[in-house]
Parts: sequence; structure tokens; C-alpha cells
Amino acid sequence: MIMNSIFHSKNKNSKKFNFIGIFLISIFFVSSILTLLKIASQSRMYLKQKDVDINSGRISNRFFIMWRLQYMYIEETSISKTLFQRNGGLMPTPDWQIVSSSSPWQQNSPHYAYHAAAKQMLDLELLFDRPVFDESFKATSAKYVLFLWRKDKNYHSAERYLIDLRDKIIELEKDRLKFKQNRVRTICSHTGKEAATGKGP
Repeated sequence: MIMNSIFHSKNKNSKKFNFIGIFLISIFFVSSILTLLKIASQSRMYLKQKDVDINSGRISNRFFIMWRLQYMYIEETSISKTLFQRNGGLMPTPDWQIVSSSSPWQQNSPHYAYHAAAKQMLDLELLFDRPVFDESFKATSAKYVLFLWRKDKNYHSAERYLIDLRDKIIELEKDRLKFKQNRVRTICSHTGKEAATGKGP
């Protein structure tokens, strides 16, 4: 009886240790897989990467397989067109900064320092379409966005500037509309008075 109880006790302890061992091995295996996936997603083993040149505003798109660059193409933007391309000026020495990256293991890009830079240039392009923008105003705004990127080494101040710029443009357009409406009312009023007194054409 005593031997049987000792045997059963050892058997239970052995099963307990086996379970703990399997559990620990499973945790190690899962954590290793997750670590490898994280390394793969942040490496250029298979990666699509978008960069911004904070000196010219151009965008580059690059694709890597097994750490080798497969292709790269550069896009002109509202900033680079306004400051350099339209004037036939030479592009400055590029300073490429990561905007976003994606891979099969990581669909959502990490939040980089210049994560919103590409969208900010699209926002600026929409503002450039407003009637109040002339070429001089466009160049000043484009230069200031580049300046803020380089000064702060991120996109945050440029974001606040663009929001403030948009709000001021909306107010300016409202003021111009009010001025035009008042001017039309004044003209109509004078025309009506002239017609009433017989002094009109």
C-alpha cells in the first residue's frame, strides 16, 4: 500500500512537471514566433516603404525583397512643383524620412515622426486650389511647411499651421463674399434710386 501510494504520488508529480514543461515550451515558442514576426515586419525582408524628402517635399516609394531594393519611384508633390519644378530650379540634396511602411506581417504602419507628411501635402494642394492663393502665397506656404518639418523633426507643427491656414482662408473668403454682396446691394440700390428719379440710362 505504501509503495503504491509513493508510486501514484511520483506519477502525479511527473504529470505535473510534464504539464509545466509543455506550458513553458509553448510560451517560449509563441514568444519566439512573435519576435521573429516583429523583426521581419520592421526589416526589409519584404517591405513597402514611403519616404518624404523634407528638403523638397518629394515622395519616394520603395519596395524591398530580402533586403534588396526591387524598385523605387519618386512623386512630385504640391510643394516640390511649386518651389522647384515650375521654376526650373535645381532640387536640393534630399533628406529622406520614413512616412509609412507595410509588409505581409504588419498591415498597419508604425507611427513615424513624419507619418502625416504625405497627407499634409495633399491638404496643401487643396488649399492651393482656393481663389485667394496666388503663386507668391503658394511658395511662402510651401517653404514654411518644409521649415517646420526640418525644425521640429516631425509633422506636428506643420499640421497646426495647415489647420490655422485653412481657417484663415475660409474667413478671408467669407469676408470677400460679404464685400461682394454688399457691393452688389449698393449698386442695385443706386440703380433703383436712379430709375425711380428718372436719372437712369
